[in-house]
Amino acid sequence: VLPAGAIIARYLKVTPGQRFPEELDNRCWWDWHRGLQYTGVALSTVGLLAILSVTGGSFATWHGWIGLAVVLLGWGQVVAGWLRGSKGGPTAPGADPARPETWRGDHFDMTRRRRIFEHVHKRGGWLALLLALLAVDSGAALFGAPDWLMLLAALAWLCALFAAAHFAAAGRRVDTYVAIWGPE
Repeated sequence: VLPAGAIIARYLKVTPGQRFPEELDNRCWWDWHRGLQYTGVALSTVGLLAILSVTGGSFATWHGWIGLAVVLLGWGQVVAGWLRGSKGGPTAPGADPARPETWRGDHFDMTRRRRIFEHVHKRGGWLALLLALLAVDSGAALFGAPDWLMLLAALAWLCALFAAAHFAAAGRRVDTYVAIWGPE
């Protein structure tokens, strides 16, 4: 679910059929991104807790350390999201669409706080996905996963890569700021 949430956030801020730029701030991508990422972090946390109960808290292998790093990075993403600051803009609570001076917000103004969030969130998310791939692969090798399961995991990652490549080639990437407030 984590790769799907990342792909949605990167390439589907403007959805097919949306009359962009006349229609702005389509929250469909945001709801799916957040829901999928929270689900992925919750599932990885449950997995970590299960493993800790079996191993007694041991991280004796590279797989264990990589897996722990993935879970910690996932929770770091959640916390960063909670600290990302205010949205702002003409539709913000308390904003008057006719008075731009009331539109202040971390995202609308691209404050230092927001720029730091975007830098950490995007790079941390992609790093977590890369480490997750290594954790799955090393865990499967370490514990002798059946070939069909490895094939299924490889197919899931190939589907994610294909979707990302397809959306990238189709020019689907739209900056969050532009998707929310338009290209002007």
